[in-house]
Amino acid sequence: MTGKRYMSAGLGDFATRRLASWASQVEIQDLPEDAIAKAAECLVDWVGVALAGSAQDVAALVSPVFD
Repeated sequence: MTGKRYMSAGLGDFATRRLASWASQVEIQDLPEDAIAKAAECLVDWVGVALAGSAQDVAALVSPVFD
């Protein structure tokens, strides 16, 4: 199944809506401590990678795409 067919079937929209609904209602107390710790680790990792990547030459090439 191609990505195009998958999205045209509405399955991606359904999954996104379910995830958004859950995320908007979940309380941090409902999450396991290891999940919270992993999320924090991933966020710190993402920030580090984003900062390091922003100094690369390729960042200057692609940044106009997002402006």
